[in-house]
This record gives sequence, C-alpha cells and structure tokens, in this order.
Amino acid sequence: MKAHIAKAQPLALAYRLAESELAAVRALGFAARAIRPEQLGCRVGDLVAGEAPGAYEGEAPQEKLLVLDGFSRPDLDRLLAGLRAAGVFVPLKAVVTPSNRTWTVAALMGELARERASLEGGAANEHRQAP
Repeated sequence: MKAHIAKAQPLALAYRLAESELAAVRALGFAARAIRPEQLGCRVGDLVAGEAPGAYEGEAPQEKLLVLDGFSRPDLDRLLAGLRAAGVFVPLKAVVTPSNRTWTVAALMGELARERASLEGGAANEHRQAP
C-alpha cells in the first residue's frame, strides 16, 4: 500500500490588509490569516504553524505585507493576478524559505523594505544617468 502525503494548502499571512483584501485572497481559494501588530516579534515559521503568541512591543510598521507559504508557481501567479484584478496593492511580499522561517516578521519586513528602497533608488539613478 502506498502512503499518501497530503500537500498543505497554500497559506497567505497578511499584515495590515483590510478584511475585504483578505476576502479577495480567500475568494481565489487560498487560506489567509491576519498578522496582528503584537505578532511582529514572532518567527515566520511559528506563524505559519499557527503557534505564535503576541510579544512585539516596538513601533508597528505601516506597510502592508503578504507572507506566502506552500504556493506553487501557478498558485503564486494566480494569486498575484487575482489581487491585481481586485485592485489590492501590497508593497511587501515574501515567500517562506528555510532561511526566513526563523526570522521575526519585523525583521522580514525590514529586509523587504531595504530591498525595495534599494531597487527604487537604483531605478531612480538609472533614469538620471540616461542620456
């Protein structure tokens, strides 16, 4: 007899998304849970597992964030296209990796914000240097 391993349903963890925006994720057939500000100090992997009590006491970032776990490439494409069609803009997005599973949500947001600023700064510099 062959063992069947059930693939976990893709999960979107969302910070600062309105309930209507979370509903847009769910309407596409994906599970979605909100990240509360007090959970920003929790590890990403703990939140994915649903084992994250609140502990964060710093200043809560204002940017929206989506942390995606268990998404195949077609799932990811479908989610992003569906959110775009629904008019949902989320500037910070990350896929859960073995490395970032141990990061706090706040640390992940900080890294994503730095990467975004670097990309935007690089694009601005390229435009200024064009003849």
